[in-house]
Parts: sequence; C-alpha cells; structure tokens
Amino acid sequence: MVDFYNELLPPLMPFLVASLGLSMTMAGGLVSAVAVSASLLQPLFGWLVDRTGWQWLLPLSAAWIAVLMSTVGLVKDYRLLILLVGLAGLGSALYHPLGSVRITSLAPRHRGLAMSAYSALGNFGEAVVPLVAVPLVLSRGLKATWLLALPGVTFALVMWLLRGRGGRAGAPLGAGPNGAQAFAFHPAELRGRWRQVLLLDASLILRSWVHVSLLTFVPLYLVESGQTPLVASRLLFLFMAAGAAAIFVAGHLSDLYGYRPVMIGGLLGTVAAFLGFLVAPSPALAVVFLVAAGALILAPLPVAIVAGQRLIPHRAGMASGMMMGFAWGLGGLGATLTGRLADLWGISAALRTVIWLLVPAALFVLTLPGEEGRGCRA
Repeated sequence: MVDFYNELLPPLMPFLVASLGLSMTMAGGLVSAVAVSASLLQPLFGWLVDRTGWQWLLPLSAAWIAVLMSTVGLVKDYRLLILLVGLAGLGSALYHPLGSVRITSLAPRHRGLAMSAYSALGNFGEAVVPLVAVPLVLSRGLKATWLLALPGVTFALVMWLLRGRGGRAGAPLGAGPNGAQAFAFHPAELRGRWRQVLLLDASLILRSWVHVSLLTFVPLYLVESGQTPLVASRLLFLFMAAGAAAIFVAGHLSDLYGYRPVMIGGLLGTVAAFLGFLVAPSPALAVVFLVAAGALILAPLPVAIVAGQRLIPHRAGMASGMMMGFAWGLGGLGATLTGRLADLWGISAALRTVIWLLVPAALFVLTLPGEEGRGCRA
C-alpha cells in the first residue's frame, strides 16, 4: 500500500502535464522530489531503526503518504505540488528500512527469498496504480484523486490495531533474544567492507536513475506515439507487474547462485529488452520487450539489499536505507536530467541515451567479490 502511493505520479503524469502545462523537465522534477524525499533520508531512518525499532511508526508513515499523495489532483500550483509530494515521500522513507529489517529477521535462512517477497508485494502495489488511478481520473477528473486516500488510511488503521503483535519490529538483523546483539561490532571489519558497499550502492544509483526515468517517461512516450492514456496505463501496469513477479525468481536465484550473476544479468538484459521495445517492428513484439524490460530492471534490487545487509550485518537497517533509499534518491534526481534531455532531443532519444547507464552499473557489480550459492547466508 505504501508503494502504491509512492508511485502514484507516473501514471498520472500525462494528465498533470496537460492540466498544469508542464515541460518534460518539470515533470521529471516532480518525480525527483518524491524520489529524493522518500529515499535520501532512509539511511538516517535506518540508523534509528537499528537503535529503536519504533513499530508504532509503521501505521503513521502509511497514513501520512496516503493522505498527502492523494491530494495531488487538487493542487494547481507547480511549486506547491513539488512541496506536497516532497513531504509525502517522507512516509515512504520511514516505512521501508523498518519493514526490510523486520522481514529478513523473520526468515534468516532465506533472506533473499524473504526480501524478494517484501519487494515483490511493494512492486505489485506500484503496478496496480495505473489500473486504479487512471480510470478514476478519466471518469471523475483530477480532483477525484483524494478518493485514493481511503484504502491507505483504512490500511493504516488496521496496522495500528495490530501493532502490538509479532514482537519488536526493529530488532537488529542477527539479534538474539529480546533484541540483544548476537555478534560484536568490529570497526576494523567494517572498514574493509565500505568500498564494496559503495560500489554496490553506485550500481543501484544508476539502476534507479534508469528505472525512475522509464516509469516517468514511458507513459508520456506512449501517449506521444498515439496511444490513449488508458492504453498507456495498461502497458505501464504490465511493465511494473512483470517486475513484481520477477523479483521472486531473482531472490531464489540469488540464494542458489549468489548476487552477482543475478544483478549483472538483470542490468544488461534490461538494456537489450528496452532497445528492442523502441525498435520492435510490431506492437505485439513491443509489448513483449517492454514486459521483459520491466522484469529485468527490478531483479537486481532485492538481491542488492540482502547483499548490503550481509556486508554490514550489524547495521542492517542502515544498509537497507543505503541500498533502497540513498540509491533511489540519487537515482531519482536523474529523472530531472532525463526530462531536460527529452525537452532538447525528444523522449525517445532521451530514453535511448539513459538506458546505457546500466552498462557501467553492471561493471561496478563485476568488480565485487563473488559468493557461493546457499553459502551466502550470514
């Protein structure tokens, strides 16, 4: 549900561009505002999760993003809209580190699969957005987006009622009974791993730049190519739903073979699939390539989160914040640059250029040490 609201803007972008008269740079700026606020604070919030485990903040963060993001259709001033979506993203920034540490602590022997389930359900929530938001706006207008807040607020109330069940949500990864650490903190060990963490994060920053750009500008590209907003929303759903399904497979493969082949295959495969979408000779083949690109670009995400947690297990929340938040925030800033390229060269040329960022992203992963399948468990 949180990710549903986190990705509410991309399918609504054709309507917002038409209603507010936005340029492609301004459209990218909106998405960048959400990405930055929802992401760059995640390492800090992850650090707080490691120290406190504030489970009561889970329903609060869900309600926060639901209410604020659902009012985007009521705002007619671009600067106010930037502020609104920036504040809304803070709910996602708080929710994700807390949830990711909790889910991997519940399945310590299958962390890749557990994180894949967590990520896949979030991405399923994202994928549903075009099917819900676009028909609502087509039938009732942009002002009706406030109705989208109702399921999120209901969900938050249910979470609040159940908040005391299931133990302490913020118990650190690898914690013993009552949340006590089952391992010692060794600064010397951490110093030897920071280079690997930063290389892994650099790869995810480039991946996030490409992913946010595709989510933002593929609907606009489709409408520009003659598709209706409704058809564009359905194709965006297929793109995002394919990623949600592929995450399960990626997590299982990472448990078997390690994170490097899964990440490198996903990154390079996305380049080939998306270029195929742009040059496909038939609409049916273009849809196949688009679905493949959606599946492949999300495959590296949960795998990298688990890899980061294993590199610094005594700071699992901060590692999750760096892999999900810091990387997504910096990558999201790239959407504004992609929008500027689209204003200068056109949407198709901008996307053709940005997709090649996944090649150096794969090279960063290639420089990292490998790991054995099944033996990856910390």
